[in-house]
Amino acid sequence: FSTNPVGTGPFTMQSRDIDNETIVVRNDNYWRTDDEGNQLPYLDQVAFRPIPDEGTRLDALIAGTVNLMETRRQGTIRDARDESGIALYEFQGNNTGGGMFNTQVPPFDDVRVRLGLNRLNDQERVIQALGGEGISEPVTQWFSADSPWWTQEAADIYPVFDFEIGTGLLQEYVDDPARSDGKAPGEPIDVELSCPPDPTLIAAMQVLEQVWSGSELVNVNITQFDQATHINNAIADEHRAHCWRWGTDADPSAAITPFLADPAESVGNFPNWFDPEAYGWAEQAIQTDDFEERKALYSQIMVRINEQATVWYSGGTATPGSCRAGNQGDGRPRH
Repeated sequence: FSTNPVGTGPFTMQSRDIDNETIVVRNDNYWRTDDEGNQLPYLDQVAFRPIPDEGTRLDALIAGTVNLMETRRQGTIRDARDESGIALYEFQGNNTGGGMFNTQVPPFDDVRVRLGLNRLNDQERVIQALGGEGISEPVTQWFSADSPWWTQEAADIYPVFDFEIGTGLLQEYVDDPARSDGKAPGEPIDVELSCPPDPTLIAAMQVLEQVWSGSELVNVNITQFDQATHINNAIADEHRAHCWRWGTDADPSAAITPFLADPAESVGNFPNWFDPEAYGWAEQAIQTDDFEERKALYSQIMVRINEQATVWYSGGTATPGSCRAGNQGDGRPRH
């Protein structure tokens, strides 16, 4: 699909050199016009050139060697705000950072461990490490506080940071003779915490590692893989505690339904957690167009996810489109 896409979009593929440059050209048969009746798109051609390193990408924008850039790293947004001559168009919707547990792998198959580690997730410190202080707010569900889908019920049940409660839950598991990881009672649990090697992500994982290890009940091993390998590890179920991003501004069903489906059938169920009742709620939600009914169903799902602690959250993911201030013109980009 990435080399021969199918759709009705404003551009068609001219060439694709993966990891180097992708060029798309104007689709003269595109079906949309602007408010004044002008045929869209405005551009004749767009060249996309990946710059994986966040600092290099921002430097290229500052130097004027690229026209536009996008980032989901809060530290890059912070740094871009301090630069002159850049116009930032920031958006923070239903997208949040955090992570997940592979619930098919001990000790993450036990809710006490997942809840305990969630209770040892100091969201404020993680957000600071990500560079998001003053940019991101702690979240409790897949929806931002200003989203029509957000509910107080899900917020109230989220296992917020509480060191005493968290260590108590972990201690209960550690002392259990029937603990699922096969270790002797009293031995610390082993956690492999994985995230791509971006400096802010590393800093955030180090915050988690410090608190989890500080309980003296957890041995943490931090691993780092490039983004593609990181994603493939989740798809192939070769992950343990895995940083991730949740939510979408599309209809909630687009992300939630595959997330809750049977992991044997759905690649989108990354935590490998299957709750037939919760999946039933997701199925009900796509069979009605009544907003309040759908909202209540998705609220029940968010509550259940928080009760089972299959994922953890940091803060909302602000995303800016940034361009050189002189490139704004009349609002219509030029080739």
